[in-house]
Amino acid sequence: MKEFDEYHWSYVQAPEEMFVLRRFDFDDDTLHLLRKWLGLGRPNLKIVEMGSGSGYFTEQLLKASNNSFITCVEPDDTLRKYAEARLEKKATFLKGFVENPPLPRDIADLVICYILLCNVPDIPAAVKGMMNVAKPGGAVCCIEPLFAGGYHPDPRANLIVEGHSANIKGAWMRRKELIPYPEEDPNRAYSYPRVFVECGLSQVEMYTLATCYYSGDWRWNREDQLQLSRNWLNLLNKHKARYEANLRRSGWKKDRIEALFKAWRNFHTEILQRPEKLIEDHGVFVKCSGVTIGRKIS
Repeated sequence: MKEFDEYHWSYVQAPEEMFVLRRFDFDDDTLHLLRKWLGLGRPNLKIVEMGSGSGYFTEQLLKASNNSFITCVEPDDTLRKYAEARLEKKATFLKGFVENPPLPRDIADLVICYILLCNVPDIPAAVKGMMNVAKPGGAVCCIEPLFAGGYHPDPRANLIVEGHSANIKGAWMRRKELIPYPEEDPNRAYSYPRVFVECGLSQVEMYTLATCYYSGDWRWNREDQLQLSRNWLNLLNKHKARYEANLRRSGWKKDRIEALFKAWRNFHTEILQRPEKLIEDHGVFVKCSGVTIGRKIS
């Protein structure tokens, strides 16, 4: 597994980062849609989450499912231990990679990953690793940023257009066109639905999921935004060495890393010192994800 040790993780978050970065991604509406699409309302499902990281999405699965038993597979010791400490006995945590998970075959009703496939070097190998763990007839699902997987129509894959979500304050948006990978990265320029079909999954469907928030609306958002800046500065101060090590692993030089940290620190410091910047720079931030679901052939 040396090749995976080298790639894992050129991009890895600090333990608390997902809880800061993704804080607007899930609410009652988005969890309702996931419950509907994935059949999470059924009791006592056996769920395996691949690349579970610091447990952010694990918490969403626990909220959305009905007394499900969740096993999390994560290779990074720091993230996995952080998740274990947060979730205690609510889930089981194993060290391993999605391509070759440390689990028996044919055991899970649902195998799912959240923002994982866009970071692995071999997406089909990752999907096959997930398939091996799923029961015959079980579901395999990935939830990935739309910019991380272009949608190219396949007659065997069905794009479901009903999927959209209200955000935490009631705004909503549905994305009808998915954005492909940039041309300079042609090896990744294929869609998750197509990969699912090519790997042997059936009944492949894709839903769209979107959340958004308005940074300039001080009626509800000012303190949220200020706290967000405090959280980002805390992450940088606490995990600078971890960020720097991962950026160096990705080929970044010291001067570029320091410039990034300086810009990051200055931006959030200015917001805290001059909150009116939130109004001057306000905008609507929309996050769109593709939810691809397939069934393992019985």
